Amino acid sequence: MDLNKKCFITKDIFINKKKIKFMYHEQPDNEFDSGWRFFSGDETQEYVDDSNNLIFISLLEVIQNVDSSIEKYLNYKNDIAFERRDETEDFKVSNYDFSLEKN
Repeated sequence: MDLNKKCFITKDIFINKKKIKFMYHEQPDNEFDSGWRFFSGDETQEYVDDSNNLIFISLLEVIQNVDSSIEKYLNYKNDIAFERRDETEDFKVSNYDFSLEKN
């Protein structure tokens, strides 16, 4: 995975310093997008639906400034999600419904 590619991360994580507990990889929106999306797991759907609550930054910036443990998951193919209960655990594959993202 090209770490200069961008991803969406919530302000809840990037600004409020919450930990990543849920992430998924979907089909990228454009040539600059990695397709990765990162969440604390505490955000409501209404919060996530408001684009003002999302930041589009490089994967490298997420690894360097937020959570380096995500790096080992970044080469997974599209349509996979991972979750963990707390930041001391490894991520586990989630049963996320990707049809929700295609609407």
